[in-house]
Amino acid sequence: MSGVEDLYSLPFEAIERTEILSEQDAARLGFPSTVRVMNFITKKHFRALSVHETAGTTTEGGGGTHYAEVNATRINDGRRLSLTGSYTHQDNILQSSWSILPDPAVPFALQGNVTRIGGGSIDPALDARAGRAVMLAAVPPDAQARRNLSSYAAAGQAMTDIGPYRTLPPRTDQLRFDGTLAVPIKTIDLSFNLSAQQNWTAGSNGLAAAAITVPAGLPALPFTTPVLVNRYLPGIILRQQGQASTLHGGMTAQGGVGRWAWNASARWPMHAVDQVRALGRARDR
Repeated sequence: MSGVEDLYSLPFEAIERTEILSEQDAARLGFPSTVRVMNFITKKHFRALSVHETAGTTTEGGGGTHYAEVNATRINDGRRLSLTGSYTHQDNILQSSWSILPDPAVPFALQGNVTRIGGGSIDPALDARAGRAVMLAAVPPDAQARRNLSSYAAAGQAMTDIGPYRTLPPRTDQLRFDGTLAVPIKTIDLSFNLSAQQNWTAGSNGLAAAAITVPAGLPALPFTTPVLVNRYLPGIILRQQGQASTLHGGMTAQGGVGRWAWNASARWPMHAVDQVRALGRARDR
């Protein structure tokens, strides 16, 4: 075998038996006596075409899965050809599918929350009106109420559930191909393996957030000090997409000269990862 990838594309039905050789046999085959050699003995003649498909879902929270595989194998004495193609899909799961409450430590909301730049009390005039130190106050939804300082005195914290816009596990798709060819050429046994795998992921990480600095004295807000308006941007969802490609090739050649046995192997692994983050668009308001 050129690697464990050879076993991945070989059906279990093609294996007649398996042997675990002793340390002495390992040394006889050219391996250190500290390792154990496993010998997979396939059937002399075997031909199969198999299709495997499974699907599943959960009783709560969503998250369906789907798997499909096609395998074609042919063995004729020392010649072996095996091809396998598979596809795996898993749905994403939204945070809103679970009982996860918004974090009160997050000051952002679609309505907006007012805080002081650098922390602390928002405005001394607001503290005097409320009779306490106001560290955070929700922006009133009514435009006229936003200009009135008393509207902020009794306002609590505005909170927005971003569960519908955030995935816990993202959607994943995987496409894999494995191929193995083993042929004898006179006294030399050759084995070639090629495997390729492509992965895609797609998810979302909630709404985009912005902390907007509002100077003092503007007619839109009644504060005498500069403040921050912390809010989520409507319609702008943070989306994340990723791709990963893997290509592997292997070759093994073995033979004998007199009482000597030799083997040579080579592997060519290659990995390529392309991670992309994209920000959704919304109209200016």
